[in-house]
Amino acid sequence: MGAFRRRSTVGDSSTTSSNKNNGNRRKKTSAGNARRICFPDDDANLFTIVCEIPCRQEYTEQDLQDLFFQKKDFSTSRSAAKVRSRECESRGDSSVLRNSFSEKSKSIQEQLNVWTTTSAQHDCRGLERWSNREHGDQRSQEQFSAIMAILQAQQDMINANIMRSNKQRHSTRRSSINSTASRSTVASTASTTSQAIDYDSLRKVAIKVTRSARHFARMMGKADSHAVATELKADPEFQRQFSSIWNNNNNNNNKLKSANILGCTLY
Repeated sequence: MGAFRRRSTVGDSSTTSSNKNNGNRRKKTSAGNARRICFPDDDANLFTIVCEIPCRQEYTEQDLQDLFFQKKDFSTSRSAAKVRSRECESRGDSSVLRNSFSEKSKSIQEQLNVWTTTSAQHDCRGLERWSNREHGDQRSQEQFSAIMAILQAQQDMINANIMRSNKQRHSTRRSSINSTASRSTVASTASTTSQAIDYDSLRKVAIKVTRSARHFARMMGKADSHAVATELKADPEFQRQFSSIWNNNNNNNNKLKSANILGCTLY
């Protein structure tokens, strides 16, 4: 214990001397740079209160209902969307969606371009499943088939791994399996289930069975781009604002005449 105290004393003295030296260096550095931070005397110039947000406990029940959507609001919105979809279907606007999910061609792309343009006028964009029942049924069936195909592929991997494990056990033991060994077999099978799944192969299966959905999503994206570009092209005010903003950027003046927005040439 005495040796420990002497060592700690020596350590303390050396640490104290080093701290003094560091303090002297810091004093010299701060004196040499003479840097200071100044704050305004008036609090009004220090910060600006934009708004005050009360905590959740201060909200009343009525305030919470006014701020957040309630279940009845969802029901009202859903009912209104269905009514709008049926009106779109009765007018025949959604007939262009026929076979749009299963085919990928220039004619289908043109049909989707027509749909995004007309549906925007009646707030039906995004209601394709309800606006065209045939289209909605096909998408639901494709979704169900894709899920089942992935689950089946996963189960096939698990079954193949179980069969492989059983063959290995039979080849090594060459004897009848008693009750104790059978219980251990079930436990080991459950523990190796996660190892039996080849996630890369499962990913390839998912890509294959969702090909139609991905093609349709890309085509709808192009159709949305076409609809927005058509609307912007017909808006002179937007073209004027865009030209003003573009002219302020001196580095891009050479690109002014070839400026494109969403695939639509403005100049």
